[in-house]
Amino acid sequence: MGILKGAMSAKRYRVVGEAPSGARSIWADALTSHGFQDPIATTGREEVIGWVRSDNLLVSDFRDMDQWLLEPYAHFSFRVDKKALPAQLVRAHVELGAQKWCEEHQRTPCPRSVRTEIRDFVEDDLLRKTLAVPRIYEVSWHLGEGWLLFHGHSERINTMFTRLFFRTFNLELYPDNPLDWLADDELADALESTGATVGQSPDLPTPAAMEEHAHV
Repeated sequence: MGILKGAMSAKRYRVVGEAPSGARSIWADALTSHGFQDPIATTGREEVIGWVRSDNLLVSDFRDMDQWLLEPYAHFSFRVDKKALPAQLVRAHVELGAQKWCEEHQRTPCPRSVRTEIRDFVEDDLLRKTLAVPRIYEVSWHLGEGWLLFHGHSERINTMFTRLFFRTFNLELYPDNPLDWLADDELADALESTGATVGQSPDLPTPAAMEEHAHV
């Protein structure tokens, strides 16, 4: 759980929206409903996403709130799985398949349509044998102050994360500007004029240290 230990790099968001009565219990069910589930198909290339517990990427049941809710923080992770095939390996299998077809049919070269069929068969076969590569992005949400740290910087991953967050909690996320944390308005204006990064702060301390720093 890197987000709880030592320095880290993360994006900070403001959580916007009104939490319903009994939100924590509702959110436990919502996280479980949108938890990561292994896909039924074994040959898919699309990314599979969902929530998992920060202590174990195989656990997507959040009904035991003691395992992820450490008041005032909620800790969980965004899991993204995707299968990928080495292009060189696929090409080699296709070439062997095309060569075999030419020998069997006494024709050369192998027609494009046949090569396409061979490639589709090879890719499906290899995908069945290939495990998806999981990527885990930790989340730390300060429920009391309404801010959130997300341990991922890719714009595409952040878009996927914020969309799933909204579908899960019916709350919107807006990138937080680190310059807003400064008490010195002149210094904040000067840094902003230099093009300081908005919504991202490298090497952030732990959430507890962030909270202490915010009150300095």
